[in-house]
Amino acid sequence: MQSIVVLIVFLPACIAAVTNVLVLGGNGFIGSETVHQLLESEGDKVRLTLLNRGNSYWDSSSRITPRINPIYCSRNSITQCDELISSKKFYDFVLDFSSYVPRNMAEIIDILTDRVGVYIYISTDSVYEVCQRKEDSSEYLREEDAVRPASNTERRELNARDNYGHRKLGCEELLLEQRENGGFPYVILRLPDVIGPRDNTDRWWRYQLWIRFHVMIGQPIYMLDWMRHSPLSLVYNKDVAKIIVVIMKESANHIDSMYNLAFSEVTTLHQLLLDMADVMQVSEPIFSPDNTVRNHFFPSVTRGPISIEKALRQLNWQPTSLKQAIGETVEFYEQAMINPQSKEKRDAVLSDFKSVYVPADKQDAFDKRLVEIYHHYSRDEL
Repeated sequence: MQSIVVLIVFLPACIAAVTNVLVLGGNGFIGSETVHQLLESEGDKVRLTLLNRGNSYWDSSSRITPRINPIYCSRNSITQCDELISSKKFYDFVLDFSSYVPRNMAEIIDILTDRVGVYIYISTDSVYEVCQRKEDSSEYLREEDAVRPASNTERRELNARDNYGHRKLGCEELLLEQRENGGFPYVILRLPDVIGPRDNTDRWWRYQLWIRFHVMIGQPIYMLDWMRHSPLSLVYNKDVAKIIVVIMKESANHIDSMYNLAFSEVTTLHQLLLDMADVMQVSEPIFSPDNTVRNHFFPSVTRGPISIEKALRQLNWQPTSLKQAIGETVEFYEQAMINPQSKEKRDAVLSDFKSVYVPADKQDAFDKRLVEIYHHYSRDEL
């Protein structure tokens, strides 16, 4: 009898399947951190395509751009984005950081029909601003509380009051609707105000400069009484990026779900600024309800803090401590004051700060103090 030899070939791990990911946005505050963490943790196992207008913020041109495939398109004209439409490529994951109006969501759903494994949408706690109020306003907001009022009149009033929350909830509703009609699965992450490095809104950096210089420029930090006592949810951009990577690895357990994400600790604006001042070694910052600036940047919502119970239970959400995140964020912007790579961004922030916060008769003194603290500056640079 003739022997039959069976040859078994073991394929090397290095040719394992690559995960295709389409990132809508990905060059901003949360998106760039998520892309960075994906590249660092997954390396060659992930192929990232970033669709955005091609703007470069902070150090993204060196940190991210060389390691991804770019598609340069605006979300507002995406129906003309031939590179995305004609490719017909299937994406295991879509990470959406840039759908701000329902039209954005409707168009991308139409373009990517039958081309998505799981769609992860970055939403906001502002959606609760346009929903019916909880009977007990002291309770934290839960995911199931995102229900619009039955009254059309009340809906219109709330939508007019917070158009951003209205539009973001509209995006969520379209995502759910397409799923009910047999479309791709989704995960929705609702975020409160986000803190951390590389914030393109400059909110944190402005507060840091205000705390540092408020005495010498004669501008006490604007603080109304409700800001002292209103509880405030925040989240760390690094924690959001980390959990997105986790969700992608465990996506089968989380499809068709929505989660609130925030620090375990709830704070107030007053306490947050005191904690920042403590890290900066600024003793006894001066607050006042009356000053010429009258700016405040947190909170951006009025309905109060959000519950993270579901994320703790189902995602094993383990956020950084608020104290640690404050320390790391303060340190990032202190370094940005002296880092040559941050010069363009720093110049823009300082120019804006001086024009808004520093009275004309204080500008020379401000420049002098800036040189004393961040001594790499020369007077010519200012």
